[in-house]
Amino acid sequence: MNGKRKIKRILMVLAFVVLIAMIGYSYKAYVNKTAEYENKVSRIEDLQKQIAAEDEKTKQLKKQDNSVITNEDIEAIARQELGLIKKDEIVIRPN
Repeated sequence: MNGKRKIKRILMVLAFVVLIAMIGYSYKAYVNKTAEYENKVSRIEDLQKQIAAEDEKTKQLKKQDNSVITNEDIEAIARQELGLIKKDEIVIRPN
């Protein structure tokens, strides 16, 4: 009987050691996955900030694009609204 008790005790200690090893491995995997998750969340936040900055740049460029007046636009306004003409240009007006 004493031999069976010794074997049971050894098996219990061995099972306990295996259980502790499994808990340690699981904890290490949990810590690694948590760190990986935090890194990905941080990366997403950085990318969202970059997207917001690029959206703002796009808005500014669209505003700038709408406010650009070409030389042809200036000439047309000068002719139509101010009645200006180019040098050496002859204007014929109806009576």
